Amino acid sequence: MANPNDPNGFKPVRGVGGSACFRTNRYFVSSAYTAIIGVGAMVQRADGYVKVVVAEPTEVLGVSAEYLASSTGGWISVYDEPTQWFEVQVDDNTDTTELGYVGNCFKMLGTNASNSTTLHSKQQLDGSSAAAYAASITFLHSMGISKKIGNDAATSWTRLHVMVAPVVHIHANQTPTESAL
Repeated sequence: MANPNDPNGFKPVRGVGGSACFRTNRYFVSSAYTAIIGVGAMVQRADGYVKVVVAEPTEVLGVSAEYLASSTGGWISVYDEPTQWFEVQVDDNTDTTELGYVGNCFKMLGTNASNSTTLHSKQQLDGSSAAAYAASITFLHSMGISKKIGNDAATSWTRLHVMVAPVVHIHANQTPTESAL
């Protein structure tokens, strides 16, 4: 059965040590930020504030755990644990041979767009970017194909488990706190 084309950003699936507990911390978004931050949006910090990742980043904070309307500002919760795994959809890609290899690297598709009905991010992986580790692609690492019921790895829009590469995660070598802002 074909997978549905339903990009909804990054969903936490595995916490520290494989647990089902997902840690978040609160971070501030400037009211001058004019984009929507949807649930499941990959975010980074810039100029002291949180914003959605829209290109290949050099630094990642984590994934938004809540929705924030544009130009409102305020605090949002972010899944910011460096070892957190996320489930995410791969775009329409017919080359499934590279998808499930643990450690393969991916780039992200989708900008800061969010679904106005579900309030979720539309971010997804670029399946054609799947490659073994390379210095030019160090953003997201595959941890394997999702075992979610109905997820068919042989068809388009497969769901993978990924984690942010430690070399770009802002907290890979420290413990985040609100006081660090």
